[in-house]
Amino acid sequence: MILQAELQSLIARKDRLESSVLSVYLNVNQTEEANLNRGFETNLHSMLNELRDPAWSERDVETFNRAADRCLEQIRSYKGGAKGIVMFLDQADDFAWIRELNVTVRNSLSWGVSLHIHPLMELLRRFHNFGVVLSDHVHTRTFAVSLGEIRELKEFRAEGTTRKTRTTGTDQIWSDSRFDRRASNHVHQHLKHVVEVIEQLSKTYVFEHLVLAGPHEVATEIQRLLPQRLASSVVGLLALPFEAKPQTILESSLRLMDESTEAAGIELVEELITAASKNRKASLGMDRTLDALNQKDAWQLLYSVGFKADGGECTECSALLPVADEPCRQCRGEVRPVDDLIERTVALVLRLGGTVEPLRGKAAESLLEVGGIGLFLRFATTEVIVS
Repeated sequence: MILQAELQSLIARKDRLESSVLSVYLNVNQTEEANLNRGFETNLHSMLNELRDPAWSERDVETFNRAADRCLEQIRSYKGGAKGIVMFLDQADDFAWIRELNVTVRNSLSWGVSLHIHPLMELLRRFHNFGVVLSDHVHTRTFAVSLGEIRELKEFRAEGTTRKTRTTGTDQIWSDSRFDRRASNHVHQHLKHVVEVIEQLSKTYVFEHLVLAGPHEVATEIQRLLPQRLASSVVGLLALPFEAKPQTILESSLRLMDESTEAAGIELVEELITAASKNRKASLGMDRTLDALNQKDAWQLLYSVGFKADGGECTECSALLPVADEPCRQCRGEVRPVDDLIERTVALVLRLGGTVEPLRGKAAESLLEVGGIGLFLRFATTEVIVS
């Protein structure tokens, strides 16, 4: 489980002046033949060797070798059970962040001045990170779903509730006259406490969405009691029994999330295209997106997963640019090449306090038709003029 504080600490790490950061995404899924008999270690050795550059200085070689040794040591001590491993190592301060995941990752290594974080962001979006609240009128169970895993966080019940024998189920609690005023008050107080717990969990765990499960009337009442920020994050309601097994809850919730994400992505792209065409706080395409980012303007970045772009970074003002063979548009400074401009763009948006939405399926196809990337802005678009 990846906590919100962890993700924010990764995003907040500053670029180094010289290469010292090794980012590793390693497929260790034992259902794949290439990984049997610890074949993933052989793959890792090969990838590390491919990263080495004959043009490196003696200092670069030494720094990389130390990072590679740390990486190999970690993998040699790996006992199995995961499908993927994500590892960030920074030799500048001996930083290490290592997580075993229950989802398969694509093998990828990166050596440079910053964490190669956007594949992790894509994983978090693809496999959904959200909270699930399963509640009836007196009992509640809460869950966090992250990268294909479900974790039960807390189970509690209303205090001072008097049990009554019922034959019609709990889904009529709001209309059944057999529940006296005292019992109804216990129910209401319990659901208010549920809302307080949801607010606490939303600050701790990495989820932007909520699924409410249980009797429809109970889930609807919880949604009504939620503050606007959380109420708007509810993607849907699930009719599940309180005793449902975690795997059942996971499968039902993921189906609901998939449907919601696909529809929301298509709607977002349509909104972006319309806003950009009317010059209403939106940009389309790499050029205009970078112009806005260089002015520190970012609210929500959309890009098609798989979209790639090279470009440059100004050595003077650190502006990101769509080309590397001309002076900086911001300050006329010298520009150095950047191989993975999407990675740098994602990192910049996150540091500016914006959000990132990697798109797949029909939404990604629609965005590719208009440039593959776009940005909702916080402020009105301003033209960049360099004399």
